[in-house]
Amino acid sequence: MSHDQEHNSDPDGSRSGYILGNDYAPPYVSKWSRELSKGFEKHHGFTDHVLRHMNCSYFSTTGQAPTLLSLKQHAQSLAHAIALLSPSAQVAAGVVNEGDANAQPESSDEQSQPLARHEAMDFLASLTKPYSNNDPDHHRQLNSLLNEVSSGHDIMGTQYHCPMADCDAPRDPEDGNGPQGRATPYASHHNLLMHANACLERLDHELSAQGGILSVLPQTDAPHEAEQLRAARNTLLGQLLTFVQALVGRMHELELQYANMADALAGAAVIPRQQLSAVGVDGRAAGAPIAYPQDRWVLANAGDDVLNYVHDLLDRCEAKMAEKEYVWDKSGAMGTRVLQDEERESDDDGHGDDGETSGQDRMFGGIVHIDITTRYYRAQGRTEGGNDKGTIFVVPAWKHHPAMYHTAEVEARPTVVTVPDPHVPERISVLQDRYEKRITEGAKAADENVRLSRLCKTLQNDVQCLTEEGRRDKKMNEIMQNMVDKDNRGFLDEISKLSEECRVAKKNNGEAATRIWQANKQSTEAYLKLKRAQKQIKDLTTELDKTKFEYNALRRKHQGAA
Repeated sequence: MSHDQEHNSDPDGSRSGYILGNDYAPPYVSKWSRELSKGFEKHHGFTDHVLRHMNCSYFSTTGQAPTLLSLKQHAQSLAHAIALLSPSAQVAAGVVNEGDANAQPESSDEQSQPLARHEAMDFLASLTKPYSNNDPDHHRQLNSLLNEVSSGHDIMGTQYHCPMADCDAPRDPEDGNGPQGRATPYASHHNLLMHANACLERLDHELSAQGGILSVLPQTDAPHEAEQLRAARNTLLGQLLTFVQALVGRMHELELQYANMADALAGAAVIPRQQLSAVGVDGRAAGAPIAYPQDRWVLANAGDDVLNYVHDLLDRCEAKMAEKEYVWDKSGAMGTRVLQDEERESDDDGHGDDGETSGQDRMFGGIVHIDITTRYYRAQGRTEGGNDKGTIFVVPAWKHHPAMYHTAEVEARPTVVTVPDPHVPERISVLQDRYEKRITEGAKAADENVRLSRLCKTLQNDVQCLTEEGRRDKKMNEIMQNMVDKDNRGFLDEISKLSEECRVAKKNNGEAATRIWQANKQSTEAYLKLKRAQKQIKDLTTELDKTKFEYNALRRKHQGAA
């Protein structure tokens, strides 16, 4: 028996897209479930929804998002297991069969129609043959289905994956191919914002004694913190806090200016009420006055520039009316009574030959009018007093007023005046690779710095040892030099004596060398004479042997003859 009611008390159950856990799986929440929960009633969620039991390891494996193919294979395996566990179940013919999913049935009955391939339930076409599909969409990683819940605990509550946590890039479950490197599958915009909000809330709580998160920036009036303030402004949070502080200061100044202007305006609205002597206290009851009392209407910013501008507009309108009246006069549609009196009594200098006044000199009476945008002001807090509701300030020609031009421009344009051009931003992996590259290069630089520091320390030790050794050698050299200086005279005499003996020996050696050379020369001549004598002896020996041979031959010959 399932105990789903025991899991309904999860404090995170009212969270958008949060699917409560059960006895077999932890809670589930993802980008897909948040989008799906938008159509549900408020505070209802997935409590009684059929997706209450969808979570499994296919959705909760860290860093490995499921594909549509893997989900269908999992569903087919579950359906086949259920069919084996419940052999009495009956399945409509044609919906679950042993044939191909695209096979055409013999009957045209709707209930016997097979499931077309690529449909949502095409894996039910056969429960004995493993489902496969070569559609690229079936092999795409569905990162929006990845469960953001890491674990669920009865005491510690629900634990979520850190959005900045990285893992191995997902691979294809069939062939194992995929991109190399690291990926951050939980770094969605929603999770990043929630993570940043949690970090800022913790900082604000820890800095609550100093004024909250806005007090994290260094004080600008401290000289030793100027460098820290410049470093803080190089960060996104520092720039945001600096902008908020400047904006708060600006709003404070504007509120002070607004209060001062309101006070001045209120005083200006009271002063005209005291100027009633021209009309009298009961002047309003005497009928329509010649001019409206200035305690009701006050002209503001009505200087010569506005007066000239209005007169210029009236002159233009009057010139257009003069052209029309001239045409009407030529057509006989104008009466003489509309002419001004001073023109009627003018002399004959303006008359033509026929006794009529020219159109350029004829002036018509009447008025000319224009429509100008006018703004009305009134001090607040004047609506309680019956008929007397306070003085109204009138600014004529407000839209064209030179002094009010800047105010009209500020009111017309939006607060945000700079909008960046739309462009396709770089992938977050590029930014992360660039950030991690700086970290890796920094670590390598730190290791190289440690190695060079050790080498420098070793060289310094060697230099120190060589310096000590050089100092000892220098001291020993000084000692030997002192000893040499003491016995220097005796050594000089001995050297002089030895030098003389060497000179004599060199002289004797020269004479001996001469005698030896002469003896060598005589020896060489004697050797040559000996060689010649040996040659002569050899020749005489040869001749003697020859003579002896001939003698023996003659002797044998004589003996044979005898």
